[in-house]
Amino acid sequence: MKKLVKTSLALALLSSIGFIGVAQAQKDAQPTKSIPARQAPSQALQAATPAAAPAAATPASSTIRGLIVADREALLSSPMAGRLGSFYIKPGQKFYRGQTILRFECGEQYAKSAMAEAELDSAEETQQAKMRMQGLAQASELEVKLASANVARAQANLHLQHIGTKNCTLVAPFNGKVSKINAKPYQGVQIGQPLIEFISDKNLNVKVNAPAKMATKLKVGDTISIQVDETEKSYKAKIIAINAKIDAVSQTFELEAKITDDAGALVAGMSGNVSF
Repeated sequence: MKKLVKTSLALALLSSIGFIGVAQAQKDAQPTKSIPARQAPSQALQAATPAAAPAAATPASSTIRGLIVADREALLSSPMAGRLGSFYIKPGQKFYRGQTILRFECGEQYAKSAMAEAELDSAEETQQAKMRMQGLAQASELEVKLASANVARAQANLHLQHIGTKNCTLVAPFNGKVSKINAKPYQGVQIGQPLIEFISDKNLNVKVNAPAKMATKLKVGDTISIQVDETEKSYKAKIIAINAKIDAVSQTFELEAKITDDAGALVAGMSGNVSF
């Protein structure tokens, strides 16, 4: 009897163990829901941070530019009010000092000059007559002095009229070329109205606005060079003048240098890069 009971307990225990194993096997066989892995803090921060903008390109160092200018320039203005007559030059034409540039229509001025000459002749005749009469005791000293004063007044008036007629002709102040004509023949003009612009074609200079930091490094007599854009050639120049003041806004100062190389191909207004 006891043996039978032990056998029944053993069978019940084995059945229980088998049930538990089957249940565990079924549980293991069920698909497991994957849990997303947590990102590392550094990776999460990197993902949240927007991509940095590309670094801006470092600007190239500014180029110092120079301008070719004539060593002498002139703007002739009208010395009188009147009507222009003939022009004897054209833009770009070469001229020489003392050459006639243009004439005014000056019929009225020449007539006034002739009248002044006649008045002077009359005043001189009157003066001589008064002096003869004074010698004959027929004219007082006061009359002689008044006659002499009239002569002086007539002489001054004649001189004034000669200046007016002299202004009727404009002549070139130096050798050079015509850069611009601001009026036309037979045009009426006023005193001081711009007429013609001249430049000298003998010597050319370079004008440069140099950085303020170079003010203590450059001096008159130093040599610079300019690579002219239009000719694609380099020319040497010697500094002849340096401005004593630095511009507070641009932080530059102006200097001027005389071109020492052959400048036959250069024309005022050309420009290029300057090196010191």
